[in-house]
Amino acid sequence: LNSVIQQDGAAKKKAVASQSLNQKTAIRAVQVVAMFSFMAIFWTLWSSPTLGDWWNLIVKAIQAPVGEWMQLALSMLGLLFAAFVGFRIFEIPQVKTFIEPDEGKILSVFWGGLTLAIFALLTIPAVLNIFQPFTDKPVEHVFETRLNEQDDADMIRGYYEDLLISNQLASPLSDMQKKPSSWVNFSKSDAARATNDWRLYDLKPSTKSILKEATITTNSQGLRDKEYTTEIPEGTVRFGILGGSYVVGSGVNDNEVFETVCENKLNKEMPFNKKYELLNFAVPAYHLLHNVYQFSENIPNYDLDGLILISHGVDVARMRDCLYRNISSGFDIPFDFLQEIENQENLKRNDRSESDYVFQIEKAKKMVDACYRFIAEKSREKGMLPILVFWPRTILDEVEDHKDFLLETARKYNYVILDLESAYDGVDPKEIQLASWDKHPNKLGHYLVAMKLYEKLTSNPEIIELTKMK
Repeated sequence: LNSVIQQDGAAKKKAVASQSLNQKTAIRAVQVVAMFSFMAIFWTLWSSPTLGDWWNLIVKAIQAPVGEWMQLALSMLGLLFAAFVGFRIFEIPQVKTFIEPDEGKILSVFWGGLTLAIFALLTIPAVLNIFQPFTDKPVEHVFETRLNEQDDADMIRGYYEDLLISNQLASPLSDMQKKPSSWVNFSKSDAARATNDWRLYDLKPSTKSILKEATITTNSQGLRDKEYTTEIPEGTVRFGILGGSYVVGSGVNDNEVFETVCENKLNKEMPFNKKYELLNFAVPAYHLLHNVYQFSENIPNYDLDGLILISHGVDVARMRDCLYRNISSGFDIPFDFLQEIENQENLKRNDRSESDYVFQIEKAKKMVDACYRFIAEKSREKGMLPILVFWPRTILDEVEDHKDFLLETARKYNYVILDLESAYDGVDPKEIQLASWDKHPNKLGHYLVAMKLYEKLTSNPEIIELTKMK
């Protein structure tokens, strides 16, 4: 009888111990999943440019369809179950001893050596190239500090301000942008004028100020350029140029901007015995939507023979970003022809799916296509030759730039295409960048582009024909 009682007691103790272990394992699984969930939520805050952007993201998540919440719940339950099973297996004495041996034992040395060996092997190019078929990015970049797509786009448009940089501690951009206090961004400079609309800022007319330690002078029409007459002088070929911070010459002096350098060379060489005027309509932080505005509102102030639209290959990504910012800030798309696409594509605030990257890109492509079409058609109506110039970036990150799509779109609408892709060939990127914290092109970067643009302008058959007709 005592033997039976003892066996029964032992069985009960074993059952209680097993139940206690299961409870501890379950609690541990919940703790781990909860910790990573909190980290994911905190990361969205950390990586958002502003608190407003983060809050809009949270609101969108709360307003997600019930089906998506069900998918999330099932995924969380799956993670909990996987964590529970994993921790439970780890509690098996033999498994725990094998995976987590005591320090100093042979197994401990084995695991440490294996880890070091794997990392050492991954530094060998031949080994690393084994993984190349599984990604469209260069695998060697895994060991380099590079900007992600969002940081890269923000760097190009000069979006980051001191406050945002200090808040985004996790971004490689924040590590690189330890800039001096005198390095003033456009929105904080005397050259900026608030517009109180979706554009935020434009250039203040008739102003001489300092931008990123360089002198910037604007004319009476708010162009970073000299004064021009409304009419085109006799024997002169005149082009207007649309663009953003690269084009306006952020960080270089007035006489160092590519447009001025190219214009001076054209007028010195006088190809086809003509004079040239290149009018710079660019504004820091402007992109394609802003360029449509400039084309509609400011370019009519001048007669032009040709309209140059400059792209750095990131029009699609920046259009996607601008649509998100406009909608989250309460601004409507400012043009009727784009508003029609917005309605067709269900881009209204409550209908947008922020989590669907592919869907967003496709919508942005339709917007870019419409902008390219609008500029090309209206240019020809006004007697201007539409020209698309591709200006390569000074950052060599493998960021998706959609260059092929943009060139194909430009061809569809009969733009003259001047590809300056080779302008920086053989040049160390550091030699053409303003500073380690600012990748805008410096004086050399502008000079090389100016020379390549001169070459293209004086050798393109359609532009030559236009020039000879003047």
